[in-house]
Amino acid sequence: MLKEGDVIELERDHGSVYANVPEYFLYHNRKGSWKIARGRVSLSSEPWLCGRYIVYKTTMEGGGHGPDGDYSNGHHVFCRKAPKNATFADEEHLDGLEIDFYQSGCFTAMIEDIEPIGRAELRYEISLPNTAMTPGTTILEKHMNPLEQLLTDNADEQNTRQGILNSEEVEAIEEAIVIGRKVDEMYASRNEQADLEKGGDVISQAE
Repeated sequence: MLKEGDVIELERDHGSVYANVPEYFLYHNRKGSWKIARGRVSLSSEPWLCGRYIVYKTTMEGGGHGPDGDYSNGHHVFCRKAPKNATFADEEHLDGLEIDFYQSGCFTAMIEDIEPIGRAELRYEISLPNTAMTPGTTILEKHMNPLEQLLTDNADEQNTRQGILNSEEVEAIEEAIVIGRKVDEMYASRNEQADLEKGGDVISQAE
């Protein structure tokens, strides 16, 4: 089964996926309608949906009760189109397009036979000014402020350079901030203990 971070290549013979697309891709009586709707789309009929995708989430869900009885949850795979991977030169705006499908269970968009072609890794890069730490500035304040600013910008929807963060990215940043604070407290405690021990040595030598 695919997992978060897998990179896959969707081709025409992979069947169907769920996607948010204009209605005329979904309904015969909606020709010319650009209103966005969610539905099942055939990759063979709409090859512009093919290409390289990154799996950003997987869940076990979708089960329920139907006319023929109960049906179980399935392995639900959510993907985002990889950057600069449009099928046609004039379709670069498709970067970031999201699709989803199931790998198990009984659903209308199933892709059971697919293997990852690589792995993707989410990274956060922080650029800090090459300046000395001012008196009274802690390790936490110097190194964690950019992360906190990132969350602030995201909350204000001003983080346009990297796009609005999703809930998983926000949670990862919040965890990094907590870890940074713990590291800062550890160093502060260690320095305080070292100063006390140094002071004790001076007193002993004076005696």
